[in-house]
Amino acid sequence: MPDGETPNPNRRQTGPPPRLKDRYRLLEWLGEGSMGMVYRARDETLGRDVAIKFLLPKQIIGGEASARFLREARLVARLSHPNIMTLHDMGREGNWHYLVLEYIAGQDLHTRLVERGGPLPVAEALHAARGLLEALAYAHQQGVIHRDIKPENILLTPDGRVKVADFGLSVARGEMRLTRDDVIVGTVLYLAPEVISGTRPDARADLYACGAVLYELLTGRPPFWGDNPATTFSQILNAPLVPPRTLEPGIPATVERVILTLLARNPADRFESAAAALTALPRP
Repeated sequence: MPDGETPNPNRRQTGPPPRLKDRYRLLEWLGEGSMGMVYRARDETLGRDVAIKFLLPKQIIGGEASARFLREARLVARLSHPNIMTLHDMGREGNWHYLVLEYIAGQDLHTRLVERGGPLPVAEALHAARGLLEALAYAHQQGVIHRDIKPENILLTPDGRVKVADFGLSVARGEMRLTRDDVIVGTVLYLAPEVISGTRPDARADLYACGAVLYELLTGRPPFWGDNPATTFSQILNAPLVPPRTLEPGIPATVERVILTLLARNPADRFESAAAALTALPRP
C-alpha cells in the first residue's frame, strides 16, 4: 500500500484513527487475532516503521482481553533481548488501546514452512531453534512464561535474526490465574500435556512447545494433530510419538535426542531449563 494512503481498517465500519498522538501514521493492515489487529505504521518523529497492535474496543470483546493487553505491555516492557520483539510505546486513542512494537520486515516460520512446502534444512531449523531458546532462557530468567510458542510467533528478519513475538498470553510466575480456570490458552498443536490436563504449567511448557516447533521445522509436520481440538488433545496425551528421524533420516541423532527430551510428556523428564536445552542443541 503506498505510504500516502489511509488503510482500510480490515473493512470495518469503524476502525483505529489513521494517526496517533500526531506521531504514528498507519500504513498497512498486517493481520488480526482474537484480541486485536496489527498495522505497519510510520513513526514520524524518529523516521522509522513500527508495528502497532490495537486491542479491539472493550465493548466488543470484554474486559479480560483488556487485562491481557495491559499485561502484555508490562511484561514486554521489562524484557530487553535481541531475540525478543521490542516494545517502544503504548497509549490510548479514543476506545483504542495500542502497543507500538518493533517492526520486523521478514517472515514468520509458518510462512517459511508453507513457502518451502516441506521441512527446512537442518542448519536453518537449528538456527531458528537456538534463537527461540535464547529468548526463552532470558524470559524465563526474568520470570516470564510465553505460553503461546508456535511458528507464527517466531519471526526471521531479512538479515537472518530470530525474533519471538506476541507475548499476549504471557504471564509472570505466580500470576497464572488471570484467565478463567476452564479456558485453555495457547495454540492446540503446541500445547504441553500438562496444560491440556489442567495442571498449573511452568516454564517447561514453553520447552515442550519449542520441541514441537523444532519437530515441525525438521519433519514438515507437527508431532501430533487431529481433525479437531479434542482429537488433537487425545493425541498429545496418549499417542506414541513418531521419532523425527523415522520421518527424516537426515536429522542428526543428537538433534533428535534434544527434540525427544523437549517433548517428554512428563515435565520432569524435559530439560530443567531453556539454557540447558540450548547447551544440548548442536550449533548449525
